[in-house]
Amino acid sequence: MKQFNKIQLLAVTLLVVGTLFFNGCKSTKQGAISKEENKARTDYFERLHTTAFRYETLEARVQVILNLPNKNVKSRAQLKLVKDEALQLSIQPFLGIEMFRLELTLDSIVVIDRINKRYVAESLAALQGTLPIDFNFYNLQSLFTNQLFLPGESEITPKQYKQFVFSEVNNQAILKVSDRSKLNYVFHTDVNQKLTQTKLSDNSGRFQLLWDYTNFENVDTQLFPTTMQLNALNNATSVGEITLNYSRMELNKPIQLKSNIPSRYRQITFAEILKMISKK
Repeated sequence: MKQFNKIQLLAVTLLVVGTLFFNGCKSTKQGAISKEENKARTDYFERLHTTAFRYETLEARVQVILNLPNKNVKSRAQLKLVKDEALQLSIQPFLGIEMFRLELTLDSIVVIDRINKRYVAESLAALQGTLPIDFNFYNLQSLFTNQLFLPGESEITPKQYKQFVFSEVNNQAILKVSDRSKLNYVFHTDVNQKLTQTKLSDNSGRFQLLWDYTNFENVDTQLFPTTMQLNALNNATSVGEITLNYSRMELNKPIQLKSNIPSRYRQITFAEILKMISKK
């Protein structure tokens, strides 16, 4: 049981760190473009906006598959998301019994480890001084819901379309943007104007995070990728991979996300969790 719990901790940490390590700097502007290029860009972004997945709340069962060098584990989970407010991932490997919970809001993170009766509750602002990363809730929300995003922004306005390097072939497009700290974001879309991959990398290209979207199905008449695969690469070698298989999705129903932490649980810091994992 202890070994399984360590893997759960690593899985959740990889999700958090892997999807949120890029900072919230404003994106850099691209060079001047022609009127024709600007029209093609604007038209495509408008089609992306029209076909974007729409919801106010989302709840789903998720099968989480973690693949690490020499280690593999599967677990059931419950994902709950209130748009622009909070995201909760509950790890429930046995008979719906929660063993681990991750909850993110616009300004805080709560992690509950029910096996070891301990928890983390910190502001995202405080974590910026502890970890070499900056957190942005909106970017994470976009990754989980197959959305295009700008680093550090809560939405994309028409005036911001020009910040992307845009190329289109046969109604498929590649959209690129970089922030001031030289972190790169590449979004691939298909003929249905749906994201098929979001790639994040440092300026050297040594570290890459790939978030792939497959198995698109109709959810309340909207196409949604029911399989998402997160792969962290270091020098083209995978250091960890997580697959999320969505099922039983429900949209726009009331959701309660408040986490009640038992008084007997011991509080620790997020840095302590990462230190413990790094030793393993």
